Amino acid sequence: MNKQKIFISFILVFCLLISSHIYAADLNKENLFEDNEDLGYSISGAGVKYDNGIENKFFYKDRVYVSVTIRDNSGIVYNGTKEERHEQWEIQNEWYKNEINKITDTLNEDEFTLYRKNPVSFSGFITNKGFEKLKNMEDIEAIELPGGGQGQSFFFLFHLKWFVYLFFLLILIIIILIIIKSRKKRRNVKKR
Repeated sequence: MNKQKIFISFILVFCLLISSHIYAADLNKENLFEDNEDLGYSISGAGVKYDNGIENKFFYKDRVYVSVTIRDNSGIVYNGTKEERHEQWEIQNEWYKNEINKITDTLNEDEFTLYRKNPVSFSGFITNKGFEKLKNMEDIEAIELPGGGQGQSFFFLFHLKWFVYLFFLLILIIIILIIIKSRKKRRNVKKR
């Protein structure tokens, strides 16, 4: 019985240490590397709206995860029958695909790593040099940090937090099973 108590105590101390370490790492990441203040947006000389937090992130990171929205210069106006509007929509989608390819082709691998293409935007990891290049392109509507200014590390922290919750849940289940097993042993010993 003493071995079980020692084992449970060890697990509890271990969980406490892990949770405090992860919590400290989470705070460190939020306070040092994330710019959680609402710094707003600026407009470049080419008319590109960009999140002010992007430039701040380059002090801490070589690459920043951004979402880039394409400016609609297609000139397509939806009108006519349902079939005509659908055809116009397909033409506009094709125009956006070509525009996204044109823009991403101007950036080399040292400046930008594409992560995802959407119908009117794309996202990926950009360097400061690539960011300066995109800021000066008139075909770009906006450059933003996904997740409300939290960028890629928000997704990392989200997954890390779920891992921690699942880890604690697993430990709790193990402790409950050990307690149930020890109580059954006590009852069996008392019955004899």
